[in-house]
Amino acid sequence: MNPISMIRRITEHVTHIGFEMRMIDGMRKLARVGEFEWRNGVVAIRDLIRYEESTGRWIFPESFSERALRKISRTDSQGYRSISESAKGESVSC
Repeated sequence: MNPISMIRRITEHVTHIGFEMRMIDGMRKLARVGEFEWRNGVVAIRDLIRYEESTGRWIFPESFSERALRKISRTDSQGYRSISESAKGESVSC
C-alpha cells in the first residue's frame, strides 16, 4: 500500500479524535481536542475544543463533522443531544 493511501485509511477509519497535552502552569494538562479528517488529499484537524491560556477559558471553535455526528447519534443519543444543542464559538471558564 502506498503511504498516501495508508495515511488516508488511518485518518478515516482508525484515528478520529486526537488530544493535545501541554505544560500549563507547571503541570501537564489537556490543551486541545481535535477531529482528524481527510480533506483535499491531506490530513486536516478540526479544532473542537481548545484551552486559551491567556484567558483561562475553553473555547469551542468548530463543531463535529457530519460524519462524526452520525456516529455519535447511533451510539450515544444523550451525548448527541448535548452536542447539537451547544453553539459553535462558545467559551467556558474553568
